Amino acid sequence: MIPLPPGILLIVVTFVDFFLAFGSTRPPKRFWCGFGGVPWVVVGASCLQTGYLRKITDYAAGETLPVAVDKLKPLLRRPTHPVERRKALEQPRADVLITEAEHTQKRAGILRGL
Repeated sequence: MIPLPPGILLIVVTFVDFFLAFGSTRPPKRFWCGFGGVPWVVVGASCLQTGYLRKITDYAAGETLPVAVDKLKPLLRRPTHPVERRKALEQPRADVLITEAEHTQKRAGILRGL
């Protein structure tokens, strides 16, 4: 963060000198300040970003985590009622995630639990 203000100051000096040269016949004399100012701004901005990186990632995680939990809750909740368990068994079969034999075996287990 410390290199950021001097870098901005050098860039401002460069632009002021450049635009003041338009009204006269002299060339800009402090144009070199821009070449020194840009690296200072880059270093200062990267230091500033690194310093706030933890806060930024904590904020982003806090914003996205509730959405992810809401999306995962139905998938993590195991149905307890036999009718719900049988309906939950239909989706993997429809998506061809389990074979017909596995489906029949699981269905028989659900029916035995009645």
